[in-house]
Amino acid sequence: MRRRCQGLIAPVMMLLAACGGSNPAKNPSLAAGITTVATSSTTTSTPATTTGPPTTSTAAATRTTTPAATTTAPAATTTTAATPCSPNGTQLKISAQGIQFNTKCLAAPAAQAFTIVFDNQDPGTPHNVAIYTADPAAHSDAKLLFRGDLVTGIANATYQVGSQPAGSYFFHCDVHPTIMTGTFIVK
Repeated sequence: MRRRCQGLIAPVMMLLAACGGSNPAKNPSLAAGITTVATSSTTTSTPATTTGPPTTSTAAATRTTTPAATTTAPAATTTTAATPCSPNGTQLKISAQGIQFNTKCLAAPAAQAFTIVFDNQDPGTPHNVAIYTADPAAHSDAKLLFRGDLVTGIANATYQVGSQPAGSYFFHCDVHPTIMTGTFIVK
């Protein structure tokens, strides 16, 4: 049945094109509220006389007609929460290039001083790393825990950071606070 229906789609499309395509004045089906929608389909068939694997054919831009009043629900979106990073020593590394950090998560051990080796690869552009209790743009009560000096690229700096209590914090570049951001984990 599916194969027979697919064989009818091409003649319907040719008829639609001959009747004026998508112009309602020339195409009575459009004036009646019928529109064309792009779809794709895949069919699998196995010949009855063959014992080999099934063959697959794909029609990538098949068009079907549906009434204009028909609505299609948006595709479901699956969001997977990113796994927070874990501390791996007391020497953290982060770089900036293309007005973005190379990571969205930094982690340090709790109750231990640590360093952040910061590599700014943006020529002539200043960046830094600043750590807050929360995003100061969203939380007016966010407290500054550490602010590294600005580094104009291309250059490196090593920030000495005092020990922090365990928790989940926020970091950003003070020059680009809305696009260069991340989570800072202390545990």
